[in-house]
Amino acid sequence: MKANKAIPSCYLVTIAVFLTSCGEPKLIQDQGTDEPQVESGQPSDSAAALPRKERDEIEAIRAGLAGQRFHSLTLAGHTYSTVQLHEITDQAICFAHAGGEEEISWADVDTIVKEKWGYDPVAFIKVASQQTAPPTPKPAQKTDVSKSKAEEDYYAMRIEEEKRKKEIREQRETLYYQAKNLRAEVLEAESELQELRESKWELEDSFRKQDNKKEEIASSRYDDDSQNDRFGGVSTSKADRNKALEKWDEKIRVAEDKVDTLNLKLKETERRLSMLSRHED
Repeated sequence: MKANKAIPSCYLVTIAVFLTSCGEPKLIQDQGTDEPQVESGQPSDSAAALPRKERDEIEAIRAGLAGQRFHSLTLAGHTYSTVQLHEITDQAICFAHAGGEEEISWADVDTIVKEKWGYDPVAFIKVASQQTAPPTPKPAQKTDVSKSKAEEDYYAMRIEEEKRKKEIREQRETLYYQAKNLRAEVLEAESELQELRESKWELEDSFRKQDNKKEEIASSRYDDDSQNDRFGGVSTSKADRNKALEKWDEKIRVAEDKVDTLNLKLKETERRLSMLSRHED
């Protein structure tokens, strides 16, 4: 057998230097297996959501409004009549009205409505960003404050206007019934006045009949000045006749004054009613 040849020492030195330069071997798992990080400026959906408590409050507000009815409702600059709310979502307010059905986006709703009707800004922005291009930059804060102030002033003015119209309607209703009652009182007073006049005429007619009868049965044994016969319960003397007629005249004057007073009240009430009608229009 041949003897094995020894490895030259120079080769051993070269191998040792090579192994030293390579260092310790590393496992593949030491290189890291973490999931890729989200780039800055792009938050995940979980980071964009509202806290659970705030979201529950918003959903409770929406649930309370669903199904409610309104005689009239102003949204996005339009006034709708006979309104019934169907649903409020993260995207819009859905409702039916006299002209059909409508869906108003939160972007078109006034600030006051947003604050009271369960507006979720985070959810709406997320939905809008999925449907449309990125929103344009918001104007300066000063402009936002001015717009909000203008909206508040507008709604305050509308509230005052509705309050004024309600007061006018109530006043008109009150004056209408006052005028109606006064007309009835005028008719009743005029009827009483007519009855008084007719009673006086009947009394005067009875006096004429007495005079005619006296002329028919007149004789020398009757003294007209001392005569005190009664006809129909009334003395036939001239003095008693005058007193009786004066009493009826006084009653008639009182009745005429009452009719005049009621007519003046009626005219004044009708005048005020007419003025309120023009103001409401």
